[in-house]
Amino acid sequence: MQEKISIVVPIYNVEQYLVRCIESILQQTYPYLEIILVDDGSSDHSGKICDQYQKKDDRIQVIHKQNGGLSDARNAGIKLATGKYIGFVDSDDYIHPKMYEVLLAIMQQNQVDIAICNYQKVNEQGIKEHKEGKETIELFDARQAINLLFSDNEISNYAWNKLYKRTLFDGVQYPYGKKMEDIGTTYRLFMKANQLAYTNYIGYYYFQRSDSILKSVDVQFINDFREMIKVRYNDIIRSNLGLKEQADMNRLTFIKYYFMHMAKIKQNELAKTEEFIQEYQFFRKNYPNYRKKMNHKKLREKILNELFYFHLPLYMKIYEMKG
Repeated sequence: MQEKISIVVPIYNVEQYLVRCIESILQQTYPYLEIILVDDGSSDHSGKICDQYQKKDDRIQVIHKQNGGLSDARNAGIKLATGKYIGFVDSDDYIHPKMYEVLLAIMQQNQVDIAICNYQKVNEQGIKEHKEGKETIELFDARQAINLLFSDNEISNYAWNKLYKRTLFDGVQYPYGKKMEDIGTTYRLFMKANQLAYTNYIGYYYFQRSDSILKSVDVQFINDFREMIKVRYNDIIRSNLGLKEQADMNRLTFIKYYFMHMAKIKQNELAKTEEFIQEYQFFRKNYPNYRKKMNHKKLREKILNELFYFHLPLYMKIYEMKG
C-alpha cells in the first residue's frame, strides 16, 4: 500500500508565480499526494487559479480563508491534512519532479521521522547560487540536528525542504502572526523526532523575490526574530539535550544582529525597550566566553564584537550610517 503525502501550500497574492508552483507539485513522480492549497485572503487572482486547478485534479483541495499570515495558513492546511507524511511548499517557489519520491524513500529506508533535502536559490534571472557535489545521505539524532540548526546552513530552519511524519505536528503549530515563524517551530519538530536524515540532493528551488518577508526588515521583524530566538533558547536550555553552550553562542550572535538592524532602519529607540535591554545585558554577562569562542574570526568581526560590548552607541552609529 502506497502511503499518502499531504503537501500544504500557503498562498497570498502570488498570481505571477502560482502556476509554476502548482505545476511542479503535479509533476511529482510520486503520485499519492493530497495537495492542500490555502488561499490566505488573496486580493489578486490567486484564489481563482486555485479553484481552476481543483477542477483539473482530484488530489487538490482548496481552502479560502481570511488573511491571517503564513503561520495561520500553514496551520489551516495541517488541520485538514490526512496523509501519513506532510510537507510544505511556499507558493512562489517550486520543486524538483522527484523531490517527494526521494525524501519518502530516504524516510522509509532509514526509518527516520524527518527527511531533509538541499535547496537552490533562484531569482528572475535563473539560478542564483550553484550547488554541486556527489549526492550523500547523513543520519542525525535530535541533538545533532538541532546543533546543526544553530548555524542554519546544511540543516536549515526552513519548513519547506523537509518531509515530516504528520504525527510530529500533534501539539505543534506555527506561531500566529509572527515573522521568522520557522525558527520558532522547526526545532520543536526536531525535538520530537527520533532520527532525521539529510541529503544534499537538490529538491527545492527557493525563489528570491525583491519584496520577500526576509528582505522587509522592520520593527515587527526585529521584535519577532528576538522572540522566536529567545523561545527556542529557553526550550533547548530546559531540555536534556545538553546544548546550553551552543545555544548561548547562537543567541549572543543574534543579539548583535538585532541591534545592527535597528540602526540600519533608524529605529534606535527600540534598543531602549526592556526586552532589548535584557538582551544586551545577557550579551555583556556572557561576552568573555563568547570572545574566546569567536577568537578564530577575522579581525574586522573581532573589532565589531569589542565595539558592541564596550560602546554600543558607536556600534549602532556605524550601522546607521551604512543604512
